[in-house]
Amino acid sequence: MPGVKLRDITKQFGTTQVLRGVSLAVEESEFLAILGPSGCGKSTLLRIIAGLETADSGEVFIGDRQVDSLPAKARDLAMVFQSYALYPYMTVAANIALPLEMRRLSALQRLPFLGAILPGTRAARDLIARDVEAVASPLGLQGLLGRKPAQLSGGQRQRVALARAMVRHPAAFLMDEPLSNLDARLRADARAEIVSLTRRLGVTTLYVTHDQSEAMAMADRVAVMEGGNLLQLASPQTLYDDPQSLAVARFVGTPPINIWTIEIAGNGSITCCGQRLPFHAKSSSGPALMGLRPENLEIHQDGIPARVLRLERLGMETLVHCHIAGLTGTTILRLTPSAAEQLIGFENVKLMPKKALLFDLQGNRIAVAESARIDA
Repeated sequence: MPGVKLRDITKQFGTTQVLRGVSLAVEESEFLAILGPSGCGKSTLLRIIAGLETADSGEVFIGDRQVDSLPAKARDLAMVFQSYALYPYMTVAANIALPLEMRRLSALQRLPFLGAILPGTRAARDLIARDVEAVASPLGLQGLLGRKPAQLSGGQRQRVALARAMVRHPAAFLMDEPLSNLDARLRADARAEIVSLTRRLGVTTLYVTHDQSEAMAMADRVAVMEGGNLLQLASPQTLYDDPQSLAVARFVGTPPINIWTIEIAGNGSITCCGQRLPFHAKSSSGPALMGLRPENLEIHQDGIPARVLRLERLGMETLVHCHIAGLTGTTILRLTPSAAEQLIGFENVKLMPKKALLFDLQGNRIAVAESARIDA
């Protein structure tokens, strides 16, 4: 199955620049999530790949073919929309079979009465029916093939839309927030089904979402977008551990990353709230920002004083919400339940970073050199 490559894609609607020179390459059989907030250009990018929108400039390749001049129907892509886009007067089986009928049957063979008596029609329809059953079974639709969309739940309708896309065995799947209309339980089940099926079929998949947990759980790599720009393209773990900008660091991670204001001296030493930290910056000096994941903070006797506001008990972990004088917002510390319970009755604790991400005031990454740890 071919991959997908984009080269310097731009798009403008009126005076609004929606895409600003986006380039990326999706490998053969790769599952790539395009992640970003509403209005960042991710759905427009998907529609340009599908041929539903035309880029102002740039090139789109599917495999070795440049497809910018090809209409949507000639690109051999299957798109799954947020709105399902099912035909209400057709059964589930007929909805799933439709792309195969359009591809394998002539216009005459598709006619209701005349088509049935034409040579080859019956054999072709039997083969289509077998293909429909083959894709319906793993999605749990085999008992629903005779129903109409109005007789299905939202989750069932979404699975029908997925089956209709998958039955064609296209060059690539394009999915535009396909699970956003499902409740949390159905969404978790459906995303597992999507990953399993795309892996088994070995089809290149581009999956647009604003839900970072969805992108991180499903994708081989994630492309993070903001304001029409591609900020970073990397594996989910790399985005979490090694974001190249403050925007990516803030967008990826639940609960969100803590941001502290710091001061970097000429020798690279770092202070926060008058406390020297056990890290050095490899470059830069002056005011800067430090990102701390909730699990990268510890309670330390020589740390920065903080006031405990509340505990958020989540079963396997507890989030400790704290306020640090001189810093804006709330700092969140991730602890085991037993460690967090020991803080009850102690309003003031001292926090020390175990690992930090440094950024300048423009949000660009600053390299960190770890110095000797403060002794306990």
